[in-house]
Amino acid sequence: MTTHSVATPEQPAQEMRPAVLRHIPALDGIRGIAIALVLLFHFGGGLRGAAADTTTLEQGYSRVVSAGWCGVDLFFVLSSFLITSVLYDAKDAPRYFRNFYMRRVLRIFPLYYGFLLVMLLVTFALAGGEEWHKLWDAGPWLLLYFQNFWIAAHDAWLPGQMNHLWSLAIEEQFYLVWPLVVLLCARRTIRRVCLGIVVGAFALRCGLTLGGVSEKIIYVLPFLRADAFAIGAFVATAYREEGDFRRLAGKAGPVGAASLIVIAGLIAGQGGYLAWSHPLTQTVGFTALALLYGALLTGAVALPRHTLLRWCAAAPLRQLGKYSYAVYVFHFPILMVMNHTVPRWYLTRVFGTGLSGRIAFLIAASAVSVLLAIVSWYAFETRFLRLKRHFVTRSRARGAAPEATPAGLPAVAIDAQSRVVAIEEARV
Repeated sequence: MTTHSVATPEQPAQEMRPAVLRHIPALDGIRGIAIALVLLFHFGGGLRGAAADTTTLEQGYSRVVSAGWCGVDLFFVLSSFLITSVLYDAKDAPRYFRNFYMRRVLRIFPLYYGFLLVMLLVTFALAGGEEWHKLWDAGPWLLLYFQNFWIAAHDAWLPGQMNHLWSLAIEEQFYLVWPLVVLLCARRTIRRVCLGIVVGAFALRCGLTLGGVSEKIIYVLPFLRADAFAIGAFVATAYREEGDFRRLAGKAGPVGAASLIVIAGLIAGQGGYLAWSHPLTQTVGFTALALLYGALLTGAVALPRHTLLRWCAAAPLRQLGKYSYAVYVFHFPILMVMNHTVPRWYLTRVFGTGLSGRIAFLIAASAVSVLLAIVSWYAFETRFLRLKRHFVTRSRARGAAPEATPAGLPAVAIDAQSRVVAIEEARV
């Protein structure tokens, strides 16, 4: 149960904040759902050359798999919620920018740049000189987290099994801009900015789609996907004030239901599929998904014991969410490794080409990804995460200090006067 503070003249009622904070396990579980969707999308189709769908069950399975790309959008909404929470709680703290960016660097850069180095070597060894040179040409964009702009500029996917890194670039670009917005704006102003971003991103996508702009460009550019980040930030700022969040929580159900109806209509209009490249998806669909995920996030935080939301905090999902960053980074090249290093006849014999083979491949490839992520977490990532203790944010006005967390859980930044426990180890 949350204990509420009493309003004082120094703390107006509209800024009342509960004084007791709690860890929200459902947020880890939502992150687990997001990475599970991504794994389903990339692994669920099985190996190259899998048999065509011949039964109703196989067709239904393929439709579900084809929608797994939307896990990335769930990452966007959740990441924005968490990061906005961290930034808002640190507004009056010294070294606001230094602490935030150094903690982000320690969380993200070691694994990312280590992965790039390994992939350069693997691509050279397995794919030959031509593919390696293509990857080398894209190297500066990858080093600067501008690979999504490379995709837009070339209207082509990245070489060397690096396609999935476009979403990491969008999040890093969000981190560059959003801390300044949060620092300069009051809470209600931030919410107005968020609403403006949602409307602007939607309108811009509609205009570009009508203008015949490539679906890849609309899919990967940050200002065209910004509505997902804006909705996550909107929920985070509403969570700061009891009345605002109570009203938002009351609307979460209707908004989620309406979003589901819109998405169901889009699926019906696409013959049972939800393709990321379809014009309806790229206009209405992206915003409807972001609203649905915002409603899910709001419900999971406001009503964690609700029967329909309790499963978000299930232990398997929380554990998957804990390792989701490394799982995301590692999973895509596993397809390349398996297709290039293991004889095709052997893979077909083990996994088959029908529905059972696809599911078996999904399970096996996902297990390898998670295993590599666990090894990375304990053998590599935690060495850098320990250094984050040198960049702890303490509120000058409130005297807040970080609170210890149970072993194995992500570190949390806690402000003794704020409502949210912002988990900084999000896959970001």
